[in-house]
Amino acid sequence: MGGMMDFRGQTVFLIGGGPSVTGQDLDGLRGQGVVVAINDAFRTLPWADAIFTADGSWLRNRAEELRQAWSLIYAALPADLDLAAYFEDVRLPDHLIHLERRDGARLNPNPQVVHYADNSGFGALTWAAALGAPRIVLCGYDLQEEGWWHGGYEWESKGMDRYADWAVSYWLIARDLRRRGVDVVNTNPDSAIRCFRFARLEDCLSEAAA
Repeated sequence: MGGMMDFRGQTVFLIGGGPSVTGQDLDGLRGQGVVVAINDAFRTLPWADAIFTADGSWLRNRAEELRQAWSLIYAALPADLDLAAYFEDVRLPDHLIHLERRDGARLNPNPQVVHYADNSGFGALTWAAALGAPRIVLCGYDLQEEGWWHGGYEWESKGMDRYADWAVSYWLIARDLRRRGVDVVNTNPDSAIRCFRFARLEDCLSEAAA
């Protein structure tokens, strides 16, 4: 799998867009595991190990900035999407790796095939599990109405009325993750995602270093 990362034996920190990220010491994650910036999180974390998206419109709008990013970029897009037509007027980054995006809330053992349940955060979680991560720490996985910690998007985006449905999708894979031995930790105790254990980010860092 050319360009594909290997998360076996590592703690993976997934940085989503929820406002609970504000006040967390994200710089303290350096060297403590693999840091994946989801969508606009890459703007604040230019040192992230990887950038992940399952949003074609986001990729179109951020292509110019992403060409300057040093992190590998993983973009999960529908297999039937006409890439030449969709990105006709956009020059995509050379260090972008295409993944196949499929609908539904499920795990796929193939990291090149991502089920995304209509949100990039879910897709990043299933992708990290497929790459063998034994522990995945969720930061900014709030799915509340407060919006985004990074300011949101200037173009039309999905409404926050979808958050309740998105939260349910995580329950559909929680048992399979546990059966595979994947420890998923949510760092926001007020998150709408209630199917994983909660822990403070600093405690997760201590666990990663142990």
